[in-house]
Amino acid sequence: RACSSFFKRTEVAGRKFTCRQGERKCEIKHLDKFTCRSCRYDRCVELGMTYVLPPKKKPRKATLLDVEPELPSTSSTAITQGPARESLLDRMEKEYKASCERRLILEKDYVARHNLQPFGHPTEEFYNGNFTSFYDILRISMKDSTSLLKNVFDDFDSLPIAHRVTLFKNFYSK
Repeated sequence: RACSSFFKRTEVAGRKFTCRQGERKCEIKHLDKFTCRSCRYDRCVELGMTYVLPPKKKPRKATLLDVEPELPSTSSTAITQGPARESLLDRMEKEYKASCERRLILEKDYVARHNLQPFGHPTEEFYNGNFTSFYDILRISMKDSTSLLKNVFDDFDSLPIAHRVTLFKNFYSK
């Protein structure tokens, strides 16, 4: 069974092995775990093992669900549409950038009001604080994230609370 699986894997992958000793005369033992794979494969072929790849799947026949319904022609009547609505991704990008700017302003204002002292970092602005300041900054961030979701998803407030929580968790957990 192990040899047939080995043979099948080798055939499916189209692998070619080289003999470990280079003579293609390695002894293949039933219980030997570290046999030469090239000689093992040759022994499988010698014993008459073959593997035929399964045929490729036939394309399925078209069903009624695949047929596009014919829509009435609009060439004779002019259809007026309202202003083009901004795509969801565009709204998300715009709101995310605005949210980052708002949060930066609010966080800097908080730092100034609470006189938090910076500590040295070569590229980032970090401030010494305590749990309360961390919690306050987190609340600012979460409040603005909720605002972002409300601005992106028009119906956010009408969603069930479980759906709003899921959206918020998926957004905020990253």
